[in-house]
Amino acid sequence: MNNKIWKYFLIFFTIVIVLELGIYVSDYDTKLVKKSLFYFDYDLPNHKISENNELLYELQPYTFHSYENNRKVTINEFGFRDKKRTKEKPENITRIIIVGSSNTYGFEVSDNETYPFQLENYLNENYQGNYEVWNAGISSYMLSQELELSKRVIKNYNPDILIIQLANEGRRFFLEDYDTTVFLNNNKELFHENIPLLISGNNFFRSIHHFFIEYSGMYRIISMKINQLIVKINLEDNCENITCLKQKYYVRYYYYGDYVSQKKLNDFLSEDYDFEIIFFDPVFVTTFNIDLTKKNIHYFYLNSSNKPEEYMLLHPPSHVYAYYVNQLGNYLETNNLIEK
Repeated sequence: MNNKIWKYFLIFFTIVIVLELGIYVSDYDTKLVKKSLFYFDYDLPNHKISENNELLYELQPYTFHSYENNRKVTINEFGFRDKKRTKEKPENITRIIIVGSSNTYGFEVSDNETYPFQLENYLNENYQGNYEVWNAGISSYMLSQELELSKRVIKNYNPDILIIQLANEGRRFFLEDYDTTVFLNNNKELFHENIPLLISGNNFFRSIHHFFIEYSGMYRIISMKINQLIVKINLEDNCENITCLKQKYYVRYYYYGDYVSQKKLNDFLSEDYDFEIIFFDPVFVTTFNIDLTKKNIHYFYLNSSNKPEEYMLLHPPSHVYAYYVNQLGNYLETNNLIEK
């Protein structure tokens, strides 16, 4: 009897290995997951595919005018929406670099209306010293991408103050009309983000899911098929997009993206820094756990609840960004990071 069981087990194990090898060679799992990815399609001419498997996409040097809403968008030689800069920091300059998503990039405003541009002018007019404020915002970036870009900023551009604007939560976007296979093959965390365990929110089952989603192509395919069925059954009436997925399941898509971002945040904060880092929530309080006991780590929430509704928009008009600037200046002064 035992020999028979072992024989069946060996046959089963062989079939699994053959299937896994077939999926690996054919990339069938990565081709299947493409259908459920989020894609980014705004201001595409100034974006490019990144060679970094965490970033996915970046900005490229480009200038254009959007006549639809009268915007000028300029991307400099370093791939930032910013004026021309030098890599070497000039003497007697305090260099502030703001890494963020569309709110920092300035989704609906012109170059000179973004809050990093306004902040540079404000600081130089009202505070002692000379200041550069770089705009390193890239639309639709999640915290995991912001932290990866922050590593590049720290390595290459020597900031005195690094501001990381928090906003987006959930899974990363990909550039539309580009092959995503390389990213999925080289960064298995992207499978975590895009194939959540929808059938259960139990932490024990999640931990098992985390393991198999990373190492088994067959498990990924089975999970995707189950998720497709759950999504189909649980969409609200007359809706085909998962943004209309019933709340219990929709939240799980967010959980896995934030799971990856929190892991990256913990790794980022495990390092010691000899300059100041400010995590900045301009619109709403995000759910990330930031260790504020670490040296040189700060958190600033811009509470605008007593202001008009437009102050709570993710992409506000330029006069709201002017309010950001005033409040950021006050925060920097209050925490003795700049002098009046």
